[in-house]
Amino acid sequence: MTLVTILAPLLVALGVAALAAPAVGRLAAALGVVDQPTARSVNRRPDIPLMGGLAVGLAFYVGLGLAVILLDESVPLQGHIDGIFLGGSLLLLVGAFDDRWSLRPGFKLACQVLAAGIAIFHDFRIIQVTDPVSMTVIAFPEWTVWVVTAVWIVGITNALNLMDGLDGCATGVGAIIAATLTFICWQAGLPVGTVIG
Repeated sequence: MTLVTILAPLLVALGVAALAAPAVGRLAAALGVVDQPTARSVNRRPDIPLMGGLAVGLAFYVGLGLAVILLDESVPLQGHIDGIFLGGSLLLLVGAFDDRWSLRPGFKLACQVLAAGIAIFHDFRIIQVTDPVSMTVIAFPEWTVWVVTAVWIVGITNALNLMDGLDGCATGVGAIIAATLTFICWQAGLPVGTVIG
């Protein structure tokens, strides 16, 4: 992998996000999908447009598409791309509908578990962890891999969702995490992780 195959999709995704965010904001305002202050909310400004995840998702998919074009065929991306597109699109749709109609927690959790199952089916699996102190590799038994991975995906999804009370907080934290994981995967020589990060 060259630096161009990493930076070009990133810069294109940033550009798409910068263009899409105002457009999605105007769409949300036109549809009445806006945040209103409540006793429990952090936000005190009325009529802040919601559905920002659509702009982030569009930017991610465009950047990922460019990365697929730039990478050579030796990088095994196909199954992972399918998993990200299907599972990620499900979460994007659920998030957009939740912004508009405030879906029930049980339904959202079921959709998150389904999205995690789609990702796991397409080989997104946590099969081992490494102790950072002793560098001991701990492999998970095969029967626990699905459970561990699903709990991780659903947990991270909800952790980011809980940060979404402040304007731009979830996006900013997500960008920092993605940049960190991209750098780690690039150092470790993991092209799939580098591209997806």
